[in-house]
Amino acid sequence: KSTDDNDDTKEEDSKRAVSFSVIMSLCGAALGPFLDSYHSVFGVLQYKYPITFQLWGIDESHPALTTAWWVPELFGLAGF
Repeated sequence: KSTDDNDDTKEEDSKRAVSFSVIMSLCGAALGPFLDSYHSVFGVLQYKYPITFQLWGIDESHPALTTAWWVPELFGLAGF
């Protein structure tokens, strides 16, 4: 292979790596709070200022999501 072919392959691999990292970070930021919410559901931890979200038809005393503002950022970084 020529040097130009190797450069093209390296550039393509770099783009794929960046795309994969961005996708994994977004998935971590979106899904991580739901995993974190299990801690609140089972009484392992409680946040001083929780963020809660309800889903359709679920009792308000049991939110589908209980998390903190910094949890999506933390899981997004972990996904990177």
